[in-house]
Amino acid sequence: MKKIMTAREFNQAASSALKVAETEPVYITKRGQITNVILSYEQYQDLNPQTKRKTAAEYFCGNSALADIPDEVFNQPREVGDWHEKELFD
Repeated sequence: MKKIMTAREFNQAASSALKVAETEPVYITKRGQITNVILSYEQYQDLNPQTKRKTAAEYFCGNSALADIPDEVFNQPREVGDWHEKELFD
């Protein structure tokens, strides 16, 4: 069942609304119309996959510019201070 609160109820009991929002969405209404929804961050992440944290493997694969670095770059010995990012992308 939906948890619905008026804007006035929310203003008077915001902490209880946030507690309920940890487990289910809370709908806020003004003049009988839903104007806002409070979600837990986990629920928000499920709705918006771009906000999900990536693993290191996911980050370095796919469309990342770093995924196109040739393996030879990692096999070259380097001196401290000899590292230039420009070399990687030329």
